[in-house]
Amino acid sequence: KSLEYVVAPSLFAVGAINGPFMLLWLLAGGPVYRTLYTLVRMIQSMMHRQEIPWVAFGVGLLPTIGTIAYPVQIIYSATGKQSRVAQFIVYDVFTRIGSKIPAWGGEDTATEHFFNHWASRIIRSIRQSAS
Repeated sequence: KSLEYVVAPSLFAVGAINGPFMLLWLLAGGPVYRTLYTLVRMIQSMMHRQEIPWVAFGVGLLPTIGTIAYPVQIIYSATGKQSRVAQFIVYDVFTRIGSKIPAWGGEDTATEHFFNHWASRIIRSIRQSAS
């Protein structure tokens, strides 16, 4: 974000880049940065013989929703055979959402159980579509 909100306008202000280039930088910057970051992580994963974050790579290319690339990767990874940690993260996030909703939420409430159930449904549906 500092590149988008500080560097690009500064370069434009001193005349180093023109208006159309700055606009392109602001519009395409996020997906480009996410793609570069994910490419580095993919190389690291290959070198360490870990799961390669292909889903995060694909989602990260999309403007706006690309910011949720790694949470989507975690949900996808939660459906694999060696996925206990990813499943725990998905269930924990959904359970915390249910417990934090004012008035209806809280620990061991129907709201918390509702969100926990949705985590289970998401994992099951991804498993079924992957099969």
